[in-house]
Amino acid sequence: MQKKKLRGITPFNDCWFRTCYYHQLIAALSYFGVPAEQVILNSEFKVLSANGWNDFAYEEKNIISDDDFAEWTGVKLHRHNAEYVIDAAIKGIDANRPIIVGQDNFCLPQRKAMYRKQHCAHFILVYGYNRKERTFTVCEHEYINSYDFCEKTMPFEVLEEAYNGFRNEFKDFKWSVMEFGKLDSPLPFLQKARISEKIFETYRARDYSSYMAPYRLMEKTSSENAEDAWKTYNVFAQLFRTLETQCKTFFGNAELCEKLNGLWRRAQFVSAVACKAVVCKDLKYLTPDVLQVKIGEMEILMQEVAELARCL
Repeated sequence: MQKKKLRGITPFNDCWFRTCYYHQLIAALSYFGVPAEQVILNSEFKVLSANGWNDFAYEEKNIISDDDFAEWTGVKLHRHNAEYVIDAAIKGIDANRPIIVGQDNFCLPQRKAMYRKQHCAHFILVYGYNRKERTFTVCEHEYINSYDFCEKTMPFEVLEEAYNGFRNEFKDFKWSVMEFGKLDSPLPFLQKARISEKIFETYRARDYSSYMAPYRLMEKTSSENAEDAWKTYNVFAQLFRTLETQCKTFFGNAELCEKLNGLWRRAQFVSAVACKAVVCKDLKYLTPDVLQVKIGEMEILMQEVAELARCL
């Protein structure tokens, strides 16, 4: 076959969700009719420590195992390493299986900020090829953390070089290619409900008030950690957007979603102010007098969110 493209791939651009890998995962699963919400629901965010900017840690992880996730969505994930990535991609597409491929931004001309300057792990979704033009059809975005994923073409040779760069530079990854395929037999409804309930329980048990931790550290921000603070505020702003999607799907409560949306909007404001402080190299923008009203409003909203989540 000279060329082929899998139809029905939908890039996810509603918000930034975790990493580029998860955006590609959502796009790949869309080919099988799996909604983005099923990937987003399977994500749990925890604050691990918050005693100061030098002792602030958090983690974001999947709630259920890969096996449970495959049964829940009806799509199995196969991770492996391919010796010849061009052949592996074409073989997968011919079998109607989109594939996620590891890449090194150092080798990607479209990533201008890092091309030939910095090694950075990246993932793209490959779902089409043209042998005559020697190009792949891929899902890609413009720069780190931008949610403008769309269809692009990539020369065979560029994908191959970036793939080999990924395998050479990022040996901690146990896989470099992930293929998708439908499960042979769908899971019975009651077993799917059991998996859903396992996820649902984590939403009831979460310590929602802990998500205010970085905002309570505002007074401890110094010039040495201003940039770290800004990056953290940006992460938490996206967290509130993710929480809104999760709670809308699971709880279906309009009041809860409205409060989470209010948290997200105020968190975006704090993130923008922190960005200004870093760019202008002036910490006066991060003084409590400037932000205490917004953070005070966030504290009230978060208390109401935690109470609603316990009662639903």
